[in-house]
Amino acid sequence: MFVLEREDAARARDAGIPAEVAGYASIADAAARPRDVDALVAHATSTPRSDLAEINAIGRQNASLVVRRPAR
Repeated sequence: MFVLEREDAARARDAGIPAEVAGYASIADAAARPRDVDALVAHATSTPRSDLAEINAIGRQNASLVVRRPAR
């Protein structure tokens, strides 16, 4: 579980801040490289169609992030 909170609010209550959302964009829009990505949070609707679209989009950005498994 994680909680998104404004930084000033977290600091005001002296919370530990283990991570920061620095922004959002495609990797190219952020002037970053795929190896600069530490985490990728996928949140499709868990349907075969949306899951496939999401994994294909991830693969277009960095194929090494996609683990191919045989279909069951």
